[in-house]
Amino acid sequence: MDAEFRGAAKLLGVSGSGKTCVVVRRAVALAERYGSEVLVLTFN
Repeated sequence: MDAEFRGAAKLLGVSGSGKTCVVVRRAVALAERYGSEVLVLTFN
């Protein structure tokens, strides 16, 4: 499922659910769309 968000979004899920893959794919898509770098921040 592809979704568009206005602003920040919170990604939640259990271990091994693919959160990192979703974040990386989203960052690559945004960088390609806007032609600039993307900063990804995580809390751990």
